[in-house]
Amino acid sequence: GLLIKSEKIKHRVDIFEEKILSRIPGYSFMKAAATDTFGDGSKPMQAVMIRDDVSYMLGLVIEQNERLCTVFVPGAPNATSGEVKIYEIKDVIPINVKAKDVLTSLGRLGKGSNSWLIDAQNKHSELNIQN
Repeated sequence: GLLIKSEKIKHRVDIFEEKILSRIPGYSFMKAAATDTFGDGSKPMQAVMIRDDVSYMLGLVIEQNERLCTVFVPGAPNATSGEVKIYEIKDVIPINVKAKDVLTSLGRLGKGSNSWLIDAQNKHSELNIQN
């Protein structure tokens, strides 16, 4: 534990991850999910639901700008595979759940996800009433 705090060791581990481990399929995503962060690790991945015709899909925002966001839409029960889609921000519903909880739910074929959507919709309704 003390060695990893050393900047020199941390730098070597980062290089090893970048050059070797990141080439292993799913490694970067699983690391991101385990730490709830992606990329530089400074900001947690946002769990979202996306309306798709008559249903909702669970997703994780990988990156976003003022108008668009890139969302990984994992499959179930194997959440390490899925699709990457780009949505307008207005089309995604943020949910107050950690990325690893989304992946766990998908591993259980979505169990528990209904309550996340209901909570998100209630908060959205409250915001519209206040405005």
